This record gives sequence, structure tokens and C-alpha cells, in this order.
Amino acid sequence: MLLISASFYAVVRYGRAQQLGWLTTSGALAALGFYVRESALIVPAVVAILLPVQAGWRWTVVARGYVAFAAGYVCVAAIVMLYFATGMGLATALGTGGLNPLEFVLQALGRGAALLDSVPEAKLLAARSWDPHYTNVRRAALMDVFLLIGAGVGIAVAGCSMLVARSSEERRRPGIAYALLCLWGKFMFAAYGFYFAARGFFVDYSPEFLPPLSILFAAG
Repeated sequence: MLLISASFYAVVRYGRAQQLGWLTTSGALAALGFYVRESALIVPAVVAILLPVQAGWRWTVVARGYVAFAAGYVCVAAIVMLYFATGMGLATALGTGGLNPLEFVLQALGRGAALLDSVPEAKLLAARSWDPHYTNVRRAALMDVFLLIGAGVGIAVAGCSMLVARSSEERRRPGIAYALLCLWGKFMFAAYGFYFAARGFFVDYSPEFLPPLSILFAAG
């Protein structure tokens, strides 16, 4: 959670300072976050969507931002893979989903396709007892119910404040900040929705929703 939050903070700092070093830092922190928890892969996805909006759809600026973020990300990932390659070989390191973020994404997509296309996998899912996982989802929702309500209030307040804003700049700045938080939350829910379908849901996952929900609640 800390590395994801720090990575998004660097993205916000880039939006204010327009210094590419912040995006490189964000990419490096996002890569480090992947090696702590694979859900940190939401960071590149959010940055890919947010950067064009943040740059005012100036595609030269967007391209430089993508390169800066990718440089930080790839640098950290390459160092980690090269370190492990000394013991297991480069080909094995590149083919290990826990070391290569791209390989992890490809493997996850493959598992998702197998769940949809494979009859044995579908039967196995249907035969699984889902009650404990639904119970875990309810417990997580009950623990975060005030944050969920507060996040909804925060989004409503932001929408109202942008509607009454006098200038486009007054609407744009908070709009980008709220867009980042909403994308953060939505991608997190999507990632764990996939995990739920693939292998169930565990209460230990729920703390990862706290940062975006807490910030939205505080902003409201």
C-alpha cells in the first residue's frame, strides 16, 4: 500500500511541477510495489489513462511522460530480474511471473481465458464452495462501510464544486486529482474482482482499498 500510494503521490507531484523526474520516480516505486504485491500493476494502467488528461491532450508531452515512467519501471524490473538471473538463468527469470511483470500479466490473462473456455475449469469453479468467500466480501464491506459512504460523499462534493467553479483551471485541477483516486479505486476493485473469480476473496485483501477510500472520504 505504501509503495502504491507513494507512486501515485509522485504522479500528482508531476502534475504540479511538470518535472519528468517525478514520473520516473513513480515508475520505479510502482515496480518495487509489484515485487511486494502484484496488485501494484494497477499503477501503470492508471498512469496510462490519466497522463493524457493531465497533459491537456498534448501528445508530445504525453509521450515524454510515458517514456519517463517506463524508464523508472523498466530500470527497477531489469535490476531485479538480472539479480535473480545470476542464480536461475535469464530465460527462467524472464519467464517467471513473480519477477517479470509482463509475464505475470500474460499468465493472468491466460488463466482468465482458461476459466472461460475450459469445461473442466468451469466445472471446478461451479463445484467450489463460494460461501466462505462471499462471507469474506461481506466482512470487508462492513469494515469499510463508513469509508465507502464517505468516498461517495467525497465524489458528490467534488462534482458539485467543479460545477460551480468559475474557471476551467479551477475545474481541471481537482478533477484530475479525483480522477486519479477514482481510477485507483476502480482498478483495485477490478483486480480483486478477477482474483475473486479465479481463486476467491480473503479478508486480508481489504486493507488495499483503504488509501483511495480514505483520501476520498477526507476530501469530502
